[in-house]
Amino acid sequence: MSFIDFSSFDVNAAEYDEDSSFDLVPAGWYQMFISKAELRPTKSGGSMISVTYDITGPTHQGRKIFGNFNWENANPVAQEIGRKQFAQQVRALGLPGIQSLDDLINMPFDGKVGIQKSKEPQYEDSNRVTAFAAAGSKSGGSAVQPQQRTVAAPRRPAAPQRPVQQAPAARPQLPASAKAAPAARGKMPWEQQAAEPEADVGDENIPF
Repeated sequence: MSFIDFSSFDVNAAEYDEDSSFDLVPAGWYQMFISKAELRPTKSGGSMISVTYDITGPTHQGRKIFGNFNWENANPVAQEIGRKQFAQQVRALGLPGIQSLDDLINMPFDGKVGIQKSKEPQYEDSNRVTAFAAAGSKSGGSAVQPQQRTVAAPRRPAAPQRPVQQAPAARPQLPASAKAAPAARGKMPWEQQAAEPEADVGDENIPF
């Protein structure tokens, strides 16, 4: 067994308060933020959003409260309630929506802390955040403006580009000299025959 020498360890036990980290936080409104959020599987095969709240005031600064939101549940009523509560949480942060759970981190809001009675004798009662409001609106403290976050709108696929129709090429204009001139009258065989003067046939030339 190893021996620890405490002779040089100077400590005043009176400087340390009794550990009260496991005492329940009194019910009421508190200023807080979410320090951790993750999606976890449940034993029933569903999923839940597990969050850790850090209290910043007006009292019990530094205390942590844990909470869960049903996300996927075989009971449709439980799933609807969980998603509705999560939507209220997001609105209390001043966000129109989120793209990931990271958007919830370090965003201040007011949370109403309640005490949940344990149904099992081996477990103690616990704190739960039962309602959500904008920062400073319920806790009596100065309102803290949450950091504005811009949620990108979903991108729409670009419309297909229509092929540009080119105007038909202009027909080349023949030079004036190359244009076929109309044939002169009297040059065609049938015109030549019509153009030749008829012989003067007198009565004396008629063979009778």
